[in-house]
Amino acid sequence: MNKKILLLISLISSIGIYGEPLQYYAQEVERGIQERNLDRILENLNILHELEPTNKSILLQLARYNFFSFEFKKTCEYYETYLKHYPPTVDLLYNLASAYNKRGKFDRAQYIFQKLPQDDQIKSELLKLYLRNSYWNQAEKIFTQTNWHDFQGKTILFDCDKPGNGFGDIFQFLRVAVIAKNRGAQIIVKTPKALQKLLKLCPSIDQVITSNDPTPHIDQIYPICIGSLILNTKNNFPLYRCCPYLFPDPYLVQKWRNTISDDHNMKIGICWESNLVRNKFTRKKLLSHRSIPLELMERILKNQNISFYSLQKDPHTKSNRITFMDNFDQEHGRFMDTAAFMHSLDLVITIDSSIAHLAGAQGIPVWLLLPAESDYRWFKDRSDSPWYPTMRIFRQPVEGDWNIVIDEINNALQKIVKK
Repeated sequence: MNKKILLLISLISSIGIYGEPLQYYAQEVERGIQERNLDRILENLNILHELEPTNKSILLQLARYNFFSFEFKKTCEYYETYLKHYPPTVDLLYNLASAYNKRGKFDRAQYIFQKLPQDDQIKSELLKLYLRNSYWNQAEKIFTQTNWHDFQGKTILFDCDKPGNGFGDIFQFLRVAVIAKNRGAQIIVKTPKALQKLLKLCPSIDQVITSNDPTPHIDQIYPICIGSLILNTKNNFPLYRCCPYLFPDPYLVQKWRNTISDDHNMKIGICWESNLVRNKFTRKKLLSHRSIPLELMERILKNQNISFYSLQKDPHTKSNRITFMDNFDQEHGRFMDTAAFMHSLDLVITIDSSIAHLAGAQGIPVWLLLPAESDYRWFKDRSDSPWYPTMRIFRQPVEGDWNIVIDEINNALQKIVKK
């Protein structure tokens, strides 16, 4: 029998009443599941919940579909209600901890994850939480990092061309190449082809190769690993705060300075969207939780005596208050114009993206706007970054609400403009 039909039968049977109204709402839930229509599902589940507030199946379905709707507070509430009446399961506790993570309630998420059987998936979640909270001893019990201190006289390959590595990860990690070079190593970096031109400008890198090139003789290979980066630098963050360590093409720097030489306002580069993500239930592509709706950014864009320039690649939304440069990063290569153009700006304001790392790695003043569920590399509650001395962090205090962050940005900008 079809699994969805079994779900419907289970839902109706668990209510214990086959009355027409309840059956109707249960059928509407099933219709919503077939249509992948979250609004229909939740509307009818909410009605069933009013009629049977402690029904096991309804509580679990409400938690599940609110999670798919990014309503993580409600997800937690329904799971917590379930736990008041029924014994926990491993899957339920994992889902509850994940929902608390999404809300930025990291201590609560950690507490629940610690109660679960410690398989590799749970250990991975706990490692990120321990690193976020600077619980170094707990983190090192889970993860054994590679020793980075034996560089002298060796040829080191930093492998940045692995699946899952974002451009921002690469920009952040390459500070290690500077330290290794200063300790007497020869540095080879394997990189996605898109970054080859930019990384060749880094004086600490002796050779840049791609996956299509033969690998020369090496003594040691280090793949990118942010966890290893944190654990190896935790006792001496200032040493690894060696910015700038990425550099632009001087010709392009001058070109862009000439292009906007008539603009005497404060100049700010902005990035407000990350890559689209696919909703696991509806299968629709959506802006991720890192992105900020442009209508909210408009409140920043209205500031007087400030010119805003887009550092956004292929934006899905645009504003006439933002200047978009022609042929940006097309003719000269990925990030080549972006890196150079940043040196004509007074400030970069960006969501958590490769733009934040590129600005920080070049020593450009950058304001980073983080969602409540921020990446663990940014730690917790800090307004500065151990990675980039020119970075200031603005954090979303409540999951999904960017309004306070926008207000803080506006207040900070007003103070600068008034000077």
